[in-house]
Parts: sequence; C-alpha cells; structure tokens
Amino acid sequence: MGKINTEKIEAWSINSLERLLDKSKYIKYEINSNDKTLSWDGNLYLYNNEELKKEQLIARISIQVKGHGVEKEDKLNKEYITYPVEISDLKNYQNDGGVIFFVIYVLNSEEHKIFYRKLLPYDLKRLLKNLKKEDQKTKSIKLYTFPTDIKKIEEIIYYFQQDRKKQYSTADVETIDLLDFKKLEENMKCLSKIKKLSFSSTLNSLFDEERYLYVERTSNIYSPIARMKVESMKTIVPLKIYIDKKEYFQQAEVILKKDKIDLCISKCVYIKQTDELKGALKIERKGTLIDFINGLNFIKSISTCSHFNIGDMVYGEKVTGFDLILLQKDIDFFERVKVLLDHLNVQKPLEMESLSEKDFRNLDILYEYIVENKDFKIECKKDSGIEIYEVGNLKLMFLFFNLENGEGSYYNFFDRYISNRCKLIKNFNEKRVEYPIYILLTKDCFLEIDNINYEVIKESIMNVKEYSNEYGNDVNELILDLLKAYDEKKESIILETALDIIKWLKEKDNSIYIVLNYYQTILRKRALSKEEIKNLKSLERKEENIEILLGISIILENKTNIDYYLEELTVEQKEKFKQYPIWNLVKESK
Repeated sequence: MGKINTEKIEAWSINSLERLLDKSKYIKYEINSNDKTLSWDGNLYLYNNEELKKEQLIARISIQVKGHGVEKEDKLNKEYITYPVEISDLKNYQNDGGVIFFVIYVLNSEEHKIFYRKLLPYDLKRLLKNLKKEDQKTKSIKLYTFPTDIKKIEEIIYYFQQDRKKQYSTADVETIDLLDFKKLEENMKCLSKIKKLSFSSTLNSLFDEERYLYVERTSNIYSPIARMKVESMKTIVPLKIYIDKKEYFQQAEVILKKDKIDLCISKCVYIKQTDELKGALKIERKGTLIDFINGLNFIKSISTCSHFNIGDMVYGEKVTGFDLILLQKDIDFFERVKVLLDHLNVQKPLEMESLSEKDFRNLDILYEYIVENKDFKIECKKDSGIEIYEVGNLKLMFLFFNLENGEGSYYNFFDRYISNRCKLIKNFNEKRVEYPIYILLTKDCFLEIDNINYEVIKESIMNVKEYSNEYGNDVNELILDLLKAYDEKKESIILETALDIIKWLKEKDNSIYIVLNYYQTILRKRALSKEEIKNLKSLERKEENIEILLGISIILENKTNIDYYLEELTVEQKEKFKQYPIWNLVKESK
C-alpha cells in the first residue's frame, strides 16, 4: 500500500472528529481544513441548551488537530501515544490559557483512532520548564485515547473550561507543585498556608481521566498543585451494623472505585462488590487484636443468622463460605492472646499485620508460661535472668528462672510476685543491702517495653525495708530516666510515676539535688506556685554551685541567668549538663 496523501489524511482526520462531535446536541465546532493557521485549527463551543444560542454558551475551547497516517491496523489499538509539539506552539497555548490537542491516526477514510491531551497552564508551565536545552525546537507529549461516549466528551470540554478559569488567574504566580517537593517538611509548611483542597470533577466522572488538585490561596483564588489519576476514594460514614439486635459496628469506610463500591465495616472485615447486585464478605488479618476478635465474632454470627442489618437495609441472604469450626478455633486462640496481654498489663494495641507465624507460636507458649504458670523442660542449660521478647509490634520483658531440675519458668517481670521475691543485692560498707529489682530500669526500658506496670514499680521502690543515702541516689537516677522517657514519649503515666516517687524521696532526703528534681518534675505538669517560686529564690541566694544555680535559673525561666551560668561552665561540664532532663525545659522554652 502506498503512502497516503497528506491532504487526504488531514481531511479524513477532521471528518472523523466532526462525525463524533455531531452526536452531541450541545456542541458546535469550527475546524479549519487547511494547515496554515498559527498554532490553532479552530474552536469547540459547549452550550447548556440544545438551541445553541450565544447567551447559552458555557465554554469556548481552542483546539489543534494533527492527522497522522498509519499503514498497520494494530496502530489503532494503542491506548496512548507520544507526539512532538513545537515549542513556539506550546508558548502560544500558554499565553492563550490552554488548548485541547488532537492527534488522529488514520488508516483509511473509515478506520481511525483519536488521541487527545488537555494542555492547561499547569501542564504547559511544567512542559516548558523541563526543556533539556535553550534552543530546543520540539517537546514530546503524551496523548490518550479520546472517548467515544458523547457525554464524556461534553464533560471533558466543560471541565477544561472550569480548570482554565482556575489556572489562568494564577498562571503568573509561583507554582506550588507537590511533585517537585523534595522534603515533606517543606510540603507541609506550604500546605499549612492553604485554606482547603478541591478536585476538579464531580464524583460520577472522577475516575475516568486525570484530574487536577487545587489549593485555595485566598478567597476563590486557586492554584493547581498536581494532576493525578484517581483510583479510589475513601470516606468514613456513620453506619450501624447489627445482627439479631446486637450491634457490632457503628461506622464503616466506604471505598469508591470505578463502577463499584466496597464497604470496610471494620478494620478487618470487608464487603467487596463483585457485580451490580452482589458482594463478597472477607476478613483480613488487619487492625488491632480487639478489632480482629470483633471481626471474627461478627463473621461467625453472620454465618449462622437468617438476616442482618447494615444501616436501614436488611439482608436476608445467608452468608456462606466460612468454616465455623476453624472460625471458633481462631476466636479461642485470639481470646487467649487477649487474656495474656491483659495479664501482662499491656496497654499498647497489638497490631495484627505485625504478627508473623513465629509470633503466633510464641504467644501460645507465653500463655502457658505466664497465665497457666507452667514450667517447661530446658533443652540447654542457661542462667536465670531478664529476657525480652518481641512479639509483633510489642516488646515484652520477662524474668527467666532456671529451676535446676532440668526445667525452667518464665514470669512477667512486672508481676507483684517478682517484686516481692526478686531483689538486687548491693554491698555498702561490707553490708549486704536488698534493692528492688526495678532500680535497674532505664530510659530505654520506659520507652520500649510494653508490659510495664508503673503501680508495681512505685510500690516496690517506695516500700524498701531499709533506706540509705546510696539507695536515695539510685532512686534519684531512676527518676531522671523517667523524666527523659516522658520528654520523648509524653505519656502521662510516666510523669505521674516520677512525681509520686520524687515526692516520697523528698520526704526522705531534702538535699538541693532532690529538691531541684522535684521542682522540674512539677513544672512538667503545671506552673509553679508563688510559694514554690519564693522557696527556689531563697535557695538561689544561698547557693554557690554553678550547675545548681543554672538548674534553678532554668526552672525559674530566667533567660539572662541561664546564659550567664552556662558561660561559666567548661565545655565538658556543658556537654554533661545538657544530658540531664532539666535541659529539655530550656529547649521547650526557646
């Protein structure tokens, strides 16, 4: 087959586009049949009434049409193509506010395929910004299959006009572009100045093609920040779900996708639409342990009931496909896990997705050791001591005992039985002194361990049989570790524990270091009273130690004195002082 005449290609191309547009009652067009016009080949007009009067005009869109002859039919099966556009044309389109660029592949007078690309100010600015060299003549652009559904074509024209209005007013403004951000921090700083985000589409047409995401800088002034293809949208809706009058869930996540809606009725239970009238009920190992137990019980109930309710809708079709025996085994197992974690005083939720098969085995074994208090055969001899288990997203501390009969036993490290039975032995002046084992805890323990029982720690620390200055110093170090952990984690239970222990310690030892730690602990919870400030100032007048004076100045928030005393310290003293938790109060006040 010989090469098709270029005039024929142009005529067939324009004719194919006109025949498609003629299907609409609301579109008029003017398309030039010669290729001598500057950058444009005509216009599309969209009206809100089929009378097509000028007062009913919604949009006038500039277009460019390029015909391209092909010799093989498979060229017409492409979903997208690339095509070179002259830089001078791109600049003209930018100055004019945008264009719809068409490339039409033509095999013969009847067989063709139309590709298009919306080129709005956002797109043109990016294309012209990313030129490889200054004297570059053309830029390749990606074009997509033009729909044949006339309603979708009308939507394309309508939304092109709406986007052009938004983008043309900010064409000269510095672009905020999410795709160009290198640091999330910069991104968030930028977005903090933005009133709101909006999409350039209605829900019905949202998934058909790429859409623009805008930010509202000031009232009704928008800037495009991204062009994206929307795959799905999620929203939380209040939706009571119950079986036989028993309520299981109070809300659901609606997941909108093209041509279907999925319903996530908990973090692990889904109803996935399979066709227009049916859906498949699924459960996945997601959410927290409590979420998953609730999900399993819901699946069990829904598999045996005659009907169930989602909101005001009643479903009478019985759900099948679940093995009730296996379901009950899973429920029993995870209920045991819940009992284990309650027994360990774990407050942090166990995340189901974090669990491995090894974790499941360990949880089952730990239940026997901790809840049922079973001993076990030791395969190889090891010393008694502290052991830490990582189970999913949890880190748990245990005490292992070698029973010296070939068996071993595990205990929750924070069990009252352990606090009473296990003591740390220290020698002072040739005297053996028993310490609570919790004096060994450090900041990292308070930050990482998830089965800590702070009440047991307090009781053990404050109920020591024999108090000494040495013990007081160790308790003071424990308080400093608690404060360091609180400053990072901000959990109130840590601060309350530190406060209770320092109050008790202050009654035993009213030395200046204990007093300062008492006040810095108080200051993390509330402002100091006038009487407390007066007492600190009184101590300040009597004190000569630079580090103590610096600590008092920090608590009193005296910036001038802080700077002065800090300069009086050596480099080594400064570095050491900045490791103390009191220094965190300085950083917070800056």
